[in-house]
Amino acid sequence: MNQRHHNILALIIILLSSLLLGVWATQHTIALRNSLLVIGSLLSLAHLLAKSRITKTNINDINLVPLILISFLFTWVLAHYLFLSQDPTLQLKELKSVWLRALLGVIIGWTAGSIILEKPKYLYLLGIGLVGIFSLLYAQYIPRVLATHQLFQYDNNGYIFYAKHNAVLIGTILISAAGGLLMDKVSSDSRNRWFLLEVLAILFSMLLPLYSYVFIFETKNGIGLALILCAFWLIVGTWFLFRTKRKITSLKHKMATALSLFGILVLIFMSAKLQFNRHPEWRYTLEDFRESVQIDKYPQWSGGAEGPPILASGRPITGNIFDRASWAAGGLMLIPEQPWGNGILHYTFRRALMLHFPNRDPQTLTPSSHSGWIEITLAFGFPALLCLWGSLLAVLYGAINRHPPFKLVTISLVLAIFCNYMVGELSTQHSIEILLFMIALLAGMAPVNQKSKIQDTKI
Repeated sequence: MNQRHHNILALIIILLSSLLLGVWATQHTIALRNSLLVIGSLLSLAHLLAKSRITKTNINDINLVPLILISFLFTWVLAHYLFLSQDPTLQLKELKSVWLRALLGVIIGWTAGSIILEKPKYLYLLGIGLVGIFSLLYAQYIPRVLATHQLFQYDNNGYIFYAKHNAVLIGTILISAAGGLLMDKVSSDSRNRWFLLEVLAILFSMLLPLYSYVFIFETKNGIGLALILCAFWLIVGTWFLFRTKRKITSLKHKMATALSLFGILVLIFMSAKLQFNRHPEWRYTLEDFRESVQIDKYPQWSGGAEGPPILASGRPITGNIFDRASWAAGGLMLIPEQPWGNGILHYTFRRALMLHFPNRDPQTLTPSSHSGWIEITLAFGFPALLCLWGSLLAVLYGAINRHPPFKLVTISLVLAIFCNYMVGELSTQHSIEILLFMIALLAGMAPVNQKSKIQDTKI
Protein backbone atom coordinates (compact mmCIF):
# COMPACT_ATOMS: atom_id res chain seq x y z
CA MET A 1 0.00 0.00 0.00
CA ASN A 2 1.58 3.30 -1.08
CA GLN A 3 1.15 6.66 0.64
CA ARG A 4 -1.65 7.78 -1.66
CA HIS A 5 -3.72 4.65 -0.97
CA HIS A 6 -3.04 5.02 2.74
CA ASN A 7 -4.33 8.60 2.69
CA ILE A 8 -7.46 7.53 0.80
CA LEU A 9 -8.08 4.79 3.36
CA ALA A 10 -7.72 7.32 6.18
CA LEU A 11 -10.23 9.65 4.52
CA ILE A 12 -12.72 6.79 4.05
CA ILE A 13 -12.44 5.87 7.75
CA ILE A 14 -13.13 9.46 8.80
CA LEU A 15 -16.15 9.78 6.50
CA LEU A 16 -17.47 6.41 7.65
CA SER A 17 -16.99 7.45 11.30
CA SER A 18 -18.84 10.69 10.58
CA LEU A 19 -21.79 8.81 9.12
CA LEU A 20 -21.74 6.31 11.98
CA LEU A 21 -21.71 9.02 14.63
CA GLY A 22 -24.57 10.78 12.87
CA VAL A 23 -26.93 7.77 12.68
CA TRP A 24 -25.89 5.96 15.85
CA ALA A 25 -28.72 7.29 18.04
CA THR A 26 -31.43 7.49 15.38
CA GLN A 27 -34.41 5.26 14.72
CA HIS A 28 -34.54 2.36 12.26
CA THR A 29 -30.82 2.36 11.46
CA ILE A 30 -29.61 -0.77 13.25
CA ALA A 31 -28.73 -2.59 10.02
CA LEU A 32 -26.83 0.44 8.72
CA ARG A 33 -25.02 0.86 12.03
CA ASN A 34 -23.98 -2.79 12.12
CA SER A 35 -22.70 -2.60 8.55
CA LEU A 36 -20.73 0.57 9.25
CA LEU A 37 -19.23 -0.93 12.40
CA VAL A 38 -18.07 -4.11 10.67
CA ILE A 39 -16.72 -2.36 7.58
CA GLY A 40 -15.19 0.46 9.62
CA SER A 41 -13.43 -1.87 12.06
CA LEU A 42 -11.92 -3.95 9.23
CA LEU A 43 -10.69 -0.83 7.45
CA SER A 44 -9.35 0.54 10.75
CA LEU A 45 -7.38 -2.63 11.43
CA ALA A 46 -5.93 -2.44 7.93
CA HIS A 47 -4.97 1.19 8.53
CA LEU A 48 -3.35 0.46 11.89
CA LEU A 49 -1.42 -2.48 10.42
CA ALA A 50 -0.10 -0.32 7.59
CA LYS A 51 0.74 2.52 9.97
CA SER A 52 2.69 0.18 12.28
CA ARG A 53 5.32 -0.20 9.55
CA ILE A 54 6.12 3.51 9.79
CA THR A 55 5.92 4.29 13.50
CA LYS A 56 6.40 2.51 16.76
CA THR A 57 4.28 3.76 19.68
CA ASN A 58 5.69 3.79 23.20
CA ILE A 59 3.40 1.48 25.21
CA ASN A 60 3.91 3.60 28.33
CA ASP A 61 2.49 6.68 26.66
CA ILE A 62 -0.34 8.33 28.59
CA ASN A 63 -2.75 8.23 25.66
CA LEU A 64 -2.74 4.43 25.75
CA VAL A 65 -4.03 4.38 29.33
CA PRO A 66 -7.69 4.83 28.23
CA LEU A 67 -7.36 1.85 25.88
CA ILE A 68 -5.83 -0.26 28.63
CA LEU A 69 -8.69 0.63 30.98
CA ILE A 70 -11.26 -0.06 28.28
CA SER A 71 -9.65 -3.46 27.70
CA PHE A 72 -10.00 -4.11 31.45
CA LEU A 73 -13.68 -3.16 31.15
CA PHE A 74 -14.30 -5.70 28.38
CA THR A 75 -12.40 -8.33 30.38
CA TRP A 76 -14.51 -7.58 33.46
CA VAL A 77 -17.77 -7.80 31.50
CA LEU A 78 -16.74 -11.21 30.15
CA ALA A 79 -15.59 -12.40 33.60
CA HIS A 80 -18.90 -11.23 35.09
CA TYR A 81 -20.76 -13.41 32.58
CA LEU A 82 -18.58 -16.43 33.31
CA PHE A 83 -18.54 -16.25 37.12
CA LEU A 84 -21.19 -13.81 38.45
CA SER A 85 -24.06 -13.95 35.99
CA GLN A 86 -27.61 -13.73 37.34
CA ASP A 87 -29.25 -14.14 33.92
CA PRO A 88 -26.78 -15.93 31.60
CA THR A 89 -29.13 -15.98 28.61
CA LEU A 90 -29.80 -12.25 28.56
CA GLN A 91 -26.22 -11.40 29.48
CA LEU A 92 -24.89 -13.49 26.59
CA LYS A 93 -27.33 -11.73 24.27
CA GLU A 94 -25.92 -8.36 25.35
CA LEU A 95 -22.37 -9.64 24.95
CA LYS A 96 -23.07 -10.62 21.34
CA SER A 97 -24.83 -7.34 20.54
CA VAL A 98 -24.08 -4.25 22.65
CA TRP A 99 -20.60 -5.20 23.82
CA LEU A 100 -19.51 -6.57 20.47
CA ARG A 101 -20.61 -3.36 18.73
CA ALA A 102 -18.88 -1.34 21.45
CA LEU A 103 -15.64 -3.23 20.77
CA LEU A 104 -15.88 -2.47 17.06
CA GLY A 105 -16.61 1.16 17.94
CA VAL A 106 -13.45 1.36 20.05
CA ILE A 107 -11.34 0.12 17.12
CA ILE A 108 -12.87 2.70 14.77
CA GLY A 109 -12.71 5.49 17.35
CA TRP A 110 -9.04 4.98 18.16
CA THR A 111 -8.14 4.83 14.46
CA ALA A 112 -10.17 7.93 13.60
CA GLY A 113 -8.56 9.82 16.48
CA SER A 114 -5.04 8.91 15.34
CA ILE A 115 -5.91 10.04 11.80
CA ILE A 116 -7.22 13.39 13.07
CA LEU A 117 -4.02 13.81 15.10
CA GLU A 118 -2.05 13.59 11.85
CA LYS A 119 -4.55 15.58 9.77
CA PRO A 120 -6.35 18.02 12.13
CA LYS A 121 -8.62 19.38 9.39
CA TYR A 122 -10.35 15.99 9.28
CA LEU A 123 -12.10 16.93 12.54
CA TYR A 124 -14.40 19.11 10.44
CA LEU A 125 -15.30 16.08 8.32
CA LEU A 126 -16.15 14.12 11.45
CA GLY A 127 -18.65 16.83 12.36
CA ILE A 128 -20.50 16.52 9.05
CA GLY A 129 -22.46 13.53 10.31
CA LEU A 130 -23.63 15.40 13.42
CA VAL A 131 -24.69 18.47 11.47
CA GLY A 132 -26.26 16.29 8.80
CA ILE A 133 -28.46 14.35 11.21
CA PHE A 134 -29.82 17.57 12.72
CA SER A 135 -30.45 18.84 9.19
CA LEU A 136 -32.61 15.75 8.61
CA LEU A 137 -34.39 16.51 11.89
CA TYR A 138 -35.27 19.98 10.61
CA ALA A 139 -36.45 18.47 7.32
CA GLN A 140 -39.08 16.70 9.46
CA TYR A 141 -39.77 19.72 11.67
CA ILE A 142 -40.19 22.53 9.12
CA PRO A 143 -43.19 20.96 7.28
CA ARG A 144 -44.99 20.67 10.61
CA VAL A 145 -44.35 24.35 11.32
CA LEU A 146 -45.62 25.35 7.88
CA ALA A 147 -48.73 23.21 8.28
CA THR A 148 -49.66 24.46 11.76
CA HIS A 149 -48.01 27.92 11.88
CA GLN A 150 -46.62 26.98 15.29
CA LEU A 151 -42.91 26.91 16.16
CA PHE A 152 -43.38 24.51 19.07
CA GLN A 153 -43.73 21.01 17.64
CA TYR A 154 -43.10 18.59 20.49
CA ASP A 155 -43.02 14.92 19.58
CA ASN A 156 -40.89 12.60 21.67
CA ASN A 157 -41.05 9.63 19.31
CA GLY A 158 -42.09 10.92 15.90
CA TYR A 159 -38.81 12.43 14.72
CA ILE A 160 -35.60 10.81 13.52
CA PHE A 161 -34.46 10.65 17.16
CA TYR A 162 -36.44 8.27 19.33
CA ALA A 163 -36.92 9.98 22.72
CA LYS A 164 -35.34 13.29 23.55
CA HIS A 165 -32.41 11.84 25.49
CA ASN A 166 -30.98 10.60 22.18
CA ALA A 167 -31.23 14.09 20.70
CA VAL A 168 -29.51 15.49 23.80
CA LEU A 169 -26.74 12.87 23.57
CA ILE A 170 -25.85 13.72 19.97
CA GLY A 171 -26.64 17.42 20.39
CA THR A 172 -24.39 17.80 23.41
CA ILE A 173 -21.52 16.12 21.55
CA LEU A 174 -22.02 18.60 18.71
CA ILE A 175 -22.32 21.64 21.01
CA SER A 176 -19.28 20.73 23.10
CA ALA A 177 -17.10 19.91 20.09
CA ALA A 178 -18.13 23.12 18.28
CA GLY A 179 -17.67 25.32 21.33
CA GLY A 180 -14.34 23.73 22.16
CA LEU A 181 -13.19 24.20 18.56
CA LEU A 182 -14.13 27.87 18.73
CA MET A 183 -12.17 28.27 21.97
CA ASP A 184 -9.18 26.53 20.38
CA LYS A 185 -9.35 28.97 17.49
CA VAL A 186 -9.56 32.13 19.55
CA SER A 187 -6.75 30.92 21.82
CA SER A 188 -4.43 30.57 18.84
CA ASP A 189 -2.43 33.49 17.52
CA SER A 190 -2.83 32.34 13.92
CA ARG A 191 -5.62 33.62 11.71
CA ASN A 192 -6.65 32.90 8.13
CA ARG A 193 -8.83 34.73 5.66
CA TRP A 194 -11.77 32.44 6.39
CA PHE A 195 -11.70 32.90 10.16
CA LEU A 196 -14.96 34.86 10.39
CA LEU A 197 -16.81 32.36 8.19
CA GLU A 198 -15.48 29.50 10.31
CA VAL A 199 -16.73 31.18 13.48
CA LEU A 200 -20.17 31.72 11.96
CA ALA A 201 -20.30 28.11 10.77
CA ILE A 202 -19.37 26.88 14.26
CA LEU A 203 -22.04 29.05 15.90
CA PHE A 204 -24.63 27.82 13.39
CA SER A 205 -23.76 24.19 14.17
CA MET A 206 -24.35 24.96 17.86
CA LEU A 207 -27.67 26.60 17.09
CA LEU A 208 -29.04 23.44 15.43
CA PRO A 209 -29.31 21.34 18.62
CA LEU A 210 -30.03 24.31 20.89
CA TYR A 211 -33.09 25.30 18.87
CA SER A 212 -34.32 21.71 18.89
CA TYR A 213 -34.00 21.54 22.68
CA VAL A 214 -36.56 24.36 22.98
CA PHE A 215 -38.95 23.94 20.05
CA ILE A 216 -38.80 20.25 19.10
CA PHE A 217 -38.00 18.15 22.18
CA GLU A 218 -38.51 20.47 25.16
CA THR A 219 -35.54 19.06 26.99
CA LYS A 220 -34.42 20.84 30.13
CA ASN A 221 -31.30 18.76 30.74
CA GLY A 222 -30.03 19.65 27.26
CA ILE A 223 -30.22 23.35 28.12
CA GLY A 224 -28.70 22.69 31.54
CA LEU A 225 -25.73 20.88 29.98
CA ALA A 226 -25.25 23.74 27.52
CA LEU A 227 -25.19 26.22 30.40
CA ILE A 228 -22.47 24.18 32.16
CA LEU A 229 -20.37 24.16 28.99
CA CYS A 230 -21.00 27.88 28.51
CA ALA A 231 -19.73 28.62 32.01
CA PHE A 232 -16.55 26.66 31.27
CA TRP A 233 -15.96 28.49 27.97
CA LEU A 234 -16.63 31.85 29.63
CA ILE A 235 -13.91 31.14 32.19
CA VAL A 236 -11.49 29.95 29.50
CA GLY A 237 -12.25 32.84 27.16
CA THR A 238 -11.87 35.42 29.91
CA TRP A 239 -8.50 33.94 30.82
CA PHE A 240 -7.41 34.22 27.18
CA LEU A 241 -8.27 37.90 27.20
CA PHE A 242 -6.48 38.77 30.42
CA ARG A 243 -3.68 36.23 30.79
CA THR A 244 -0.33 37.77 31.66
CA LYS A 245 2.26 35.26 30.43
CA ARG A 246 1.18 35.45 26.82
CA LYS A 247 -0.96 38.51 26.30
CA ILE A 248 -3.05 38.92 23.21
CA THR A 249 -1.53 42.00 21.63
CA SER A 250 -3.66 42.23 18.51
CA LEU A 251 -6.85 44.26 18.85
CA LYS A 252 -8.44 42.07 16.18
CA HIS A 253 -7.51 38.99 18.19
CA LYS A 254 -9.11 40.44 21.32
CA MET A 255 -12.22 41.39 19.39
CA ALA A 256 -12.46 37.93 17.84
CA THR A 257 -12.23 36.31 21.28
CA ALA A 258 -14.79 38.68 22.80
CA LEU A 259 -17.24 38.34 19.89
CA SER A 260 -16.93 34.55 19.87
CA LEU A 261 -17.73 34.43 23.58
CA PHE A 262 -20.60 36.81 23.05
CA GLY A 263 -21.97 34.64 20.26
CA ILE A 264 -21.91 31.54 22.45
CA LEU A 265 -23.50 33.41 25.36
CA VAL A 266 -26.30 34.77 23.18
CA LEU A 267 -27.13 31.37 21.68
CA ILE A 268 -27.17 29.47 24.95
CA PHE A 269 -28.74 32.08 27.20
CA MET A 270 -31.48 32.91 24.69
CA SER A 271 -32.31 29.20 24.49
CA ALA A 272 -32.31 28.98 28.27
CA LYS A 273 -34.54 32.05 28.55
CA LEU A 274 -37.08 30.61 26.11
CA GLN A 275 -37.12 27.36 28.04
CA PHE A 276 -37.44 29.19 31.37
CA ASN A 277 -40.33 31.32 30.11
CA ARG A 278 -42.29 28.23 29.09
CA HIS A 279 -41.47 26.41 32.31
CA PRO A 280 -41.40 28.87 35.22
CA GLU A 281 -41.15 25.94 37.63
CA TRP A 282 -37.41 26.10 36.98
CA ARG A 283 -37.26 28.70 39.75
CA TYR A 284 -38.06 25.91 42.22
CA THR A 285 -35.24 23.64 41.03
CA LEU A 286 -33.07 23.77 44.16
CA GLU A 287 -36.01 23.51 46.54
CA ASP A 288 -37.49 20.57 44.59
CA PHE A 289 -34.13 18.82 44.41
CA ARG A 290 -33.55 19.04 48.16
CA GLU A 291 -36.99 17.58 48.80
CA SER A 292 -36.82 14.90 46.10
CA VAL A 293 -33.66 13.20 47.35
CA GLN A 294 -35.42 12.37 50.63
CA ILE A 295 -36.72 9.10 49.22
CA ASP A 296 -37.73 7.73 52.62
CA LYS A 297 -40.56 10.29 52.64
CA TYR A 298 -41.92 9.54 49.17
CA PRO A 299 -42.67 6.02 47.85
CA GLN A 300 -43.14 7.42 44.34
CA TRP A 301 -39.41 7.05 43.58
CA SER A 302 -39.69 3.26 43.30
CA GLY A 303 -43.11 3.23 41.66
CA GLY A 304 -44.91 2.66 44.95
CA ALA A 305 -47.30 5.55 44.34
CA GLU A 306 -48.39 7.67 41.41
CA GLY A 307 -48.07 11.38 40.80
CA PRO A 308 -45.50 13.84 42.12
CA PRO A 309 -45.41 14.43 45.90
CA ILE A 310 -47.27 17.43 47.30
CA LEU A 311 -45.31 19.78 49.53
CA ALA A 312 -46.69 21.29 52.75
CA SER A 313 -47.30 24.53 50.84
CA GLY A 314 -49.67 22.67 48.52
CA ARG A 315 -47.37 22.90 45.52
CA PRO A 316 -46.49 19.63 43.78
CA ILE A 317 -42.81 18.94 43.26
CA THR A 318 -41.91 19.41 39.61
CA GLY A 319 -42.28 15.94 38.12
CA ASN A 320 -39.16 16.00 35.98
CA ILE A 321 -36.96 17.14 38.86
CA PHE A 322 -38.50 14.67 41.30
CA ASP A 323 -37.94 11.77 38.92
CA ARG A 324 -34.31 12.55 38.22
CA ALA A 325 -33.35 13.40 41.81
CA SER A 326 -35.26 10.62 43.59
CA TRP A 327 -34.27 7.91 41.10
CA ALA A 328 -30.64 8.95 41.35
CA ALA A 329 -30.81 8.89 45.17
CA GLY A 330 -32.45 5.48 45.02
CA GLY A 331 -29.82 4.17 42.63
CA LEU A 332 -27.01 5.35 44.91
CA MET A 333 -28.71 3.57 47.79
CA LEU A 334 -28.97 0.32 45.81
CA ILE A 335 -25.39 0.20 44.52
CA PRO A 336 -23.82 -1.05 47.81
CA GLU A 337 -26.32 -3.92 47.89
CA GLN A 338 -24.69 -5.36 44.73
CA PRO A 339 -21.22 -3.81 44.41
CA TRP A 340 -20.30 -6.13 41.52
CA GLY A 341 -23.51 -5.38 39.61
CA ASN A 342 -26.23 -7.63 38.24
CA GLY A 343 -24.63 -7.99 34.79
CA ILE A 344 -27.54 -6.67 32.69
CA LEU A 345 -27.73 -3.23 31.09
CA HIS A 346 -31.40 -3.53 30.12
CA TYR A 347 -33.63 -2.27 32.96
CA THR A 348 -30.82 -2.76 35.45
CA PHE A 349 -32.44 -0.35 37.94
CA ARG A 350 -35.63 -2.40 37.98
CA ARG A 351 -33.59 -5.57 38.53
CA ALA A 352 -31.93 -3.99 41.55
CA LEU A 353 -35.33 -2.88 42.87
CA MET A 354 -36.68 -6.43 42.46
CA LEU A 355 -34.10 -7.63 44.98
CA HIS A 356 -34.75 -4.68 47.29
CA PHE A 357 -38.56 -5.13 47.10
CA PRO A 358 -38.98 -8.89 46.57
CA ASN A 359 -42.72 -8.84 47.32
CA ARG A 360 -43.58 -6.13 44.79
CA ASP A 361 -44.87 -6.74 41.27
CA PRO A 362 -41.83 -6.08 39.02
CA GLN A 363 -43.97 -4.20 36.52
CA THR A 364 -44.80 -1.57 39.15
CA LEU A 365 -41.14 -0.82 39.80
CA THR A 366 -39.34 2.11 38.20
CA PRO A 367 -37.38 0.81 35.17
CA SER A 368 -34.49 3.31 35.08
CA SER A 369 -32.57 5.64 37.38
CA HIS A 370 -32.21 8.13 34.51
CA SER A 371 -28.46 8.37 35.15
CA GLY A 372 -26.05 6.56 32.87
CA TRP A 373 -23.27 6.30 35.47
CA ILE A 374 -25.63 4.89 38.10
CA GLU A 375 -27.09 2.40 35.64
CA ILE A 376 -23.66 1.22 34.51
CA THR A 377 -22.59 0.80 38.14
CA LEU A 378 -25.75 -1.15 38.96
CA ALA A 379 -25.08 -3.36 35.96
CA PHE A 380 -21.33 -4.01 36.35
CA GLY A 381 -20.36 -2.54 39.68
CA PHE A 382 -17.50 -0.35 40.76
CA PRO A 383 -14.92 -2.00 38.46
CA ALA A 384 -16.81 -0.80 35.37
CA LEU A 385 -17.25 2.71 36.76
CA LEU A 386 -13.55 2.95 37.68
CA CYS A 387 -12.50 1.83 34.20
CA LEU A 388 -14.73 4.41 32.50
CA TRP A 389 -13.98 7.32 34.81
CA GLY A 390 -10.30 6.42 34.80
CA SER A 391 -10.19 6.46 31.01
CA LEU A 392 -11.89 9.87 30.91
CA LEU A 393 -9.45 11.23 33.48
CA ALA A 394 -6.52 9.88 31.45
CA VAL A 395 -7.86 11.59 28.32
CA LEU A 396 -8.29 14.82 30.30
CA TYR A 397 -4.77 14.57 31.73
CA GLY A 398 -3.35 14.02 28.26
CA ALA A 399 -5.22 17.02 26.87
CA ILE A 400 -4.08 19.34 29.67
CA ASN A 401 -0.45 18.28 29.69
CA ARG A 402 0.25 17.32 26.06
CA HIS A 403 -1.24 20.35 24.27
CA PRO A 404 -2.89 18.46 21.39
CA PRO A 405 -4.13 20.37 18.29
CA PHE A 406 -7.65 20.33 19.74
CA LYS A 407 -6.97 20.78 23.42
CA LEU A 408 -10.22 22.55 24.33
CA VAL A 409 -12.28 20.33 22.03
CA THR A 410 -11.03 17.35 24.04
CA ILE A 411 -11.58 18.99 27.44
CA SER A 412 -15.06 20.21 26.42
CA LEU A 413 -16.06 16.75 25.20
CA VAL A 414 -14.81 15.07 28.38
CA LEU A 415 -16.82 17.56 30.46
CA ALA A 416 -19.89 17.06 28.26
CA ILE A 417 -19.67 13.27 28.36
CA PHE A 418 -19.25 13.16 32.13
CA CYS A 419 -22.18 15.53 32.79
CA ASN A 420 -24.46 14.05 30.13
CA TYR A 421 -24.05 10.49 31.41
CA MET A 422 -24.63 11.80 34.92
CA VAL A 423 -28.12 13.15 34.18
CA GLY A 424 -29.11 11.30 30.99
CA GLU A 425 -30.85 7.97 30.48
CA LEU A 426 -27.77 6.64 28.70
CA SER A 427 -26.90 3.11 29.70
CA THR A 428 -28.12 0.70 27.03
CA GLN A 429 -27.26 -0.25 23.46
CA HIS A 430 -25.98 2.71 21.43
CA SER A 431 -25.36 4.85 24.53
CA ILE A 432 -22.63 2.46 25.70
CA GLU A 433 -21.29 2.09 22.17
CA ILE A 434 -21.05 5.86 21.64
CA LEU A 435 -19.45 6.36 25.05
CA LEU A 436 -16.63 3.92 24.32
CA PHE A 437 -16.23 5.19 20.75
CA MET A 438 -15.82 8.76 22.02
CA ILE A 439 -13.29 7.78 24.70
CA ALA A 440 -11.22 5.89 22.12
CA LEU A 441 -11.53 8.77 19.63
CA LEU A 442 -10.27 11.33 22.16
CA ALA A 443 -7.48 9.03 23.29
CA GLY A 444 -6.37 8.60 19.68
CA MET A 445 -6.28 12.38 19.19
CA ALA A 446 -3.71 12.80 22.01
CA PRO A 447 -0.07 13.24 20.92
CA VAL A 448 2.15 10.15 21.20
CA ASN A 449 5.85 9.44 21.32
CA GLN A 450 6.73 7.84 18.02
CA LYS A 451 9.95 6.40 16.58
CA SER A 452 10.41 6.15 12.83
CA LYS A 453 11.03 2.64 11.53
CA ILE A 454 11.42 3.38 7.81
CA GLN A 455 11.98 6.58 5.94
CA ASP A 456 10.53 5.94 2.50
CA THR A 457 6.96 6.67 1.44
CA LYS A 458 5.98 3.05 0.94
CA ILE A 459 3.65 1.48 3.50
